[in-house]
Amino acid sequence: GARMKAPGMPYLMGTDNLGRDVFSRVVYGARISVTVGFGAVLLWGVSLACEAALVAAAALFFAMALQQFVPALTATAGLYLLGRSIGAIQAMAAAHLGEASPASRLAEYAVDAIALILPRLEAVTRTAWLLYEPPSLSAFAAAIASLLLYALLLAAGGLFDFHRRNL
Repeated sequence: GARMKAPGMPYLMGTDNLGRDVFSRVVYGARISVTVGFGAVLLWGVSLACEAALVAAAALFFAMALQQFVPALTATAGLYLLGRSIGAIQAMAAAHLGEASPASRLAEYAVDAIALILPRLEAVTRTAWLLYEPPSLSAFAAAIASLLLYALLLAAGGLFDFHRRNL
């Protein structure tokens, strides 16, 4: 082939120093990038849908349990915001500026106890999956499993509330 040929017909982007078509090489290389990008977006979208379903289930639970709109909306927003920020709150509680005092350790334990009953939403739908690399399958499965477990807990709480009210 013609070496270092300028862009034009039949080589839309010209040729390289070995006479290879640059456009076909770009298309061939882009297929891997597009496949990896599509996979990351697909995983992110699935995790976002699961997160949205969990928040909708929590909103339904709070609406049925509290039976008023504003308290249910406030409880749902509070749960979502705490679930999104509990990892950062735990990191702040664990960071001691000096020697750890009994009060700071007690605060750290209290935050860890609260974190046990909250969904870890910051670990589920991460923007880093879109920017850097998709999650490993084990990390993704663990994140989705935690959402499903929390959804089951919400369903159990709702059923308990139904039974308590004899509905």
